[in-house]
Amino acid sequence: MTFGKPIWIRQVLIPGITDNEEDLVKLKEFISSLKTVEKVELLPYHDLGKFKWENLKLRYPLEDVRPATLEDVEMAKKILRNLIVTTLNQGIQFTEAVKAMLVTASVYNLC
Repeated sequence: MTFGKPIWIRQVLIPGITDNEEDLVKLKEFISSLKTVEKVELLPYHDLGKFKWENLKLRYPLEDVRPATLEDVEMAKKILRNLIVTTLNQGIQFTEAVKAMLVTASVYNLC
């Protein structure tokens, strides 16, 4: 059921957790099931808030996870772009904003 509301997808890219090809394929499949996606963003994981956990004397749950690099983001964008091109070739429609992912992309934003 769709109500025609614009949707923005924001996915945190966490090395070793959400950056493998299988996860990105599932993300693409989910996005392709939606009819009103206007924007898709990849948000590279960072550990800038780690000090807050340390100040509270709490164990940081992602202690052993490295921050996402530009290469991690580029790899994820490449996977999503290739899958979107294949889907477009199969006749599945996306909004113009999602199609724009094929042409323009920044480190943090696919649109």
